[in-house]
Amino acid sequence: MSGIETIGTSPAAAAVARALVHFLWQGALVGVVTAGILVFLEKGKASTRYAVAAGALFLMAALPIATASRLEIRAAGPAVAAPVSASVPMAPDPLAGTPAADAAGPFTEARTLGVSLLPRVFALWLAGVAALSLYHLGGWSRVRRLPRQERPAGEELQALARTLGRRLGIARAVALLESAAVSVPMVVGWLRPVVLVPASALAGLSPRQLEAILAHELAHVRRHDYLINLLQTVVETLLFYHPAVWWVSAQVRRERENCCDDLAVAVCGDRLGYARALADLEGLRAPASSLILAASGGSLVERIRRLIGAPVHQPRRSWLAGVLALSLLPLAGLQISHAAIGSEHSSAQWERPAKGTWSAERRGDQVQLQTAMRWNGGRSSWNNSFSLPANQLVGLTAGPEVRFELRRDAGTFRFEGRFDGAGDGSQGTGFFTFAGNPAYASQMASLGYTVPEDRLMELALHDVSLAFVRGLRDLGYANLPMDKLVEFRIHRIDGEFVRKAAAEGHRNLSPEQLVELRIRGRLDR
Repeated sequence: MSGIETIGTSPAAAAVARALVHFLWQGALVGVVTAGILVFLEKGKASTRYAVAAGALFLMAALPIATASRLEIRAAGPAVAAPVSASVPMAPDPLAGTPAADAAGPFTEARTLGVSLLPRVFALWLAGVAALSLYHLGGWSRVRRLPRQERPAGEELQALARTLGRRLGIARAVALLESAAVSVPMVVGWLRPVVLVPASALAGLSPRQLEAILAHELAHVRRHDYLINLLQTVVETLLFYHPAVWWVSAQVRRERENCCDDLAVAVCGDRLGYARALADLEGLRAPASSLILAASGGSLVERIRRLIGAPVHQPRRSWLAGVLALSLLPLAGLQISHAAIGSEHSSAQWERPAKGTWSAERRGDQVQLQTAMRWNGGRSSWNNSFSLPANQLVGLTAGPEVRFELRRDAGTFRFEGRFDGAGDGSQGTGFFTFAGNPAYASQMASLGYTVPEDRLMELALHDVSLAFVRGLRDLGYANLPMDKLVEFRIHRIDGEFVRKAAAEGHRNLSPEQLVELRIRGRLDR
């Protein structure tokens, strides 16, 4: 298995994929709430609207991280964290898996299918992030090269920029360069900001207009907008698949330009003159990278109308992404309701049968454990007997009220009852419940196995561990039928046995031949 495939099938990747799916409804909800708040604040300050949009965008960035962290903790192995499922008894059916399997089949199949798709979801997301990252890195590299190709602006313009910087409260030095490679003024860099002024603007704008445009660019520097814009681009890259993210991000950029317009007007004191400067700048406008901050950013027509007090008409297309985000709510609702119904149905189906019973007898360091369940009014039953080391029964003590656990990769058995001693021949009896481990099903899916919930207890009883399955796969026994895995475990056929057989000249045996070899005991002598 390649490194990428290994990452894609890890528990962490599964948690990320689940979080990305959950973000479909989470992002849509944040987008809808944000749209409502912005409508309410339509006549409010640009700085307030900007804070709302920026806060919503970074909330969107935090939600998948929080969700993935929570899911990864919940999906931890039995020895690390308690399984997500409640400790309720599960009654397997000797004919059809469990008495509830027939009723819950569609839910089980749907959940299993969802688990098997998680590696693909993660791989597609990773490919999209990689493609967008390469695109933005290329743009960033081109933008960073711009200042190296230009010359300092004239001393008169430098003095004007210093004066405007003092008025805006900018303490750090800002380089001012004249550029023939750009068509509108723009800011590049955060720690060492540079304002690029196109030669066409020097020739085409009046000194007052140039002062207003420079004030706008220096406002970006004061507000640290270059850094915020980079972080914003990261969020867009990581959550590229959600239209609500792009819509909210567009609102951030729109209100950012409005904020800088307000600062420029406050410094220059001529709202109408500044609006005319923007109008003249429209004739010099050319497409620019999203990684730079230019005075021509956003819709200049809307900004001009806002500055002169005319009604601002929101373009209908600005709501398109919000509508698309809303359209994702039904999909997410189905997912949530499916999870809730599946969980409720699963819990109900397992609570109907009586609790399983157990009895045990200690024989030295081993415990002979017998488990049984009955359902359908006692007409159906299931029994199992196995021996295991006493130290695997975590918490086993002697007394009238004992509680101990048997932890397996597939889930955890929880026993309660009494045990009349700790020595050889001591006996105990009581009830038990079983909690399946969803992370086991997810990791088995990455190994090519679809594990229904109704088989988790069987796999846990026979300790069909992930290490056991991986060991067989590495020796060429991949994608075995699940019944064959159980059979191998019963006959103690594992990686060590296969290697020993190969050393004795029994190579490339079929699964049936391995079982026959073990039954005949040829390698036990």
